[in-house]
Amino acid sequence: EGPHQLRIGLRRLRSAFSVYSPVLTSPEMDRLSREAKWLGQEVGRLRDLDVVAKDIVGREARLNPDEPGLSALAEALAQQAAQQREHVRTLLVSPRAQSFLIALARFEETRGWLVAEDFEQTERLAMPALRLSRRSLKKCWKKVDRLAQHLEQLNAEQRHELRKELKKLRYATEFFSPIYSAKQVRKFLKSLKMLQAVFGDLNDAVTVKAIMAEETNRLDGRDAGVQRAIGWVIGASQTRAEFGWNMAKDLWRDLDQARPFWK
Repeated sequence: EGPHQLRIGLRRLRSAFSVYSPVLTSPEMDRLSREAKWLGQEVGRLRDLDVVAKDIVGREARLNPDEPGLSALAEALAQQAAQQREHVRTLLVSPRAQSFLIALARFEETRGWLVAEDFEQTERLAMPALRLSRRSLKKCWKKVDRLAQHLEQLNAEQRHELRKELKKLRYATEFFSPIYSAKQVRKFLKSLKMLQAVFGDLNDAVTVKAIMAEETNRLDGRDAGVQRAIGWVIGASQTRAEFGWNMAKDLWRDLDQARPFWK
């Protein structure tokens, strides 16, 4: 759970930088965003291995005890996750990670987003929160809507792009939710989360395929049972993702009909 929460925290931080960029902008903020991305990728690798080993391959192994290759595959992936966990633990106390945390605290305490040469920044900072929220949420919604209007024709890359934009929209919604009607926000978020769940299955399928390819290369065909298990898991995750995708159109219609609450 720790890596998962750290990954989410880093994503939310980067989303906050993006959402508030019209008024909060500086070279230091850009640098902190890049460092958060770097650390998030390292932690994300661990989270992906944990999910694939325990929640995906482990689940298939429990449901199909007559396939010993699945248990062997889950164990191999768990060992990789253990190695990555030690790497992340070392990374978190490294000079680079610690410098990032210190710089982030300094950025907050000293209002590091202020740029002395930007004479118009004071006026932008005086923008009412309601106006900023509508501007930011409209921008996020526009990106989601542009992709979702052609939902059935999206390829894998476009689906991934839509998934990222949905996540940004959700974070922006949660950031600004206190200044809107709780009932309206709750209804919108409920529909948004349901649509995100479909894209979560799609992302799991992509992640499984990538990790399984690495495992196939590592085994080099030495274990037929595990190779069979790899094919099994890829097929099962792809089927689950496609089954969920069939509901995406209805879920998008529900979100669209929830009406953007900021209008």
